[in-house]
Amino acid sequence: MDDVERLLRAIRDDADVARTRFTASFLNGLAEVYERHGPGVAHTYLLDKRERRELRLQADAALRVLGIMASNARVATDRRVGRLVIKTLAEIVREGH
Repeated sequence: MDDVERLLRAIRDDADVARTRFTASFLNGLAEVYERHGPGVAHTYLLDKRERRELRLQADAALRVLGIMASNARVATDRRVGRLVIKTLAEIVREGH
């Protein structure tokens, strides 16, 4: 099992992430911020999104995903991998159930 497979498994195994319904527009926006500006700015972006009641659950779950991604060597060296994981989060979670 490679680094990305371990990352996907960790995301699927997180109960809070698994029960969150993500919208494509939310994930696309976050993926764009992550790839262009990195995990620190993506974290700040999500803290801002948490202030909107309708986005709070998605933002909280995405913060958990960023935490999981932070320990992954492949994502740390290539933001494009992180972007792809974020963009496909809804499918990744669905695949696990």
